[in-house]
Amino acid sequence: MPWFNWTRELTEFFVNALADECRAGNRPHKTLNRNGKDNVVQRLRDKCGCDVKWKNCKSKWEELKKKWSCWKHLTKLSGVTFDPNTKLINMPKPWWDAQIQANEVAKAFQHSRLEHEELLDLIFFPRWNQ
Repeated sequence: MPWFNWTRELTEFFVNALADECRAGNRPHKTLNRNGKDNVVQRLRDKCGCDVKWKNCKSKWEELKKKWSCWKHLTKLSGVTFDPNTKLINMPKPWWDAQIQANEVAKAFQHSRLEHEELLDLIFFPRWNQ
């Protein structure tokens, strides 16, 4: 089986698979249960024909969670404004410099938004479980 890399399309597929497992009740705690993990891995194998292991998925899960956490932090800071056309955070360079100094992940959001925000909210902030 060929190896895979996390393309934009495969990341979107993964996020949707994670969200499906969360909706199905396979995330009772901070991560998916065994059934949820197995389902996501199988869906990725079927999609790309690669020898996917949960270890690969866990790394991507952690990367997505770091980005999601950083985005949520940035967007909740006092005084943050958004460009009405692009919906990007619209803050001056010194503000960005300070945010990047505090968390290198913030650099990703100087010129882009968090992709799949609503699905990541479902995955990492399980209000559906309340």
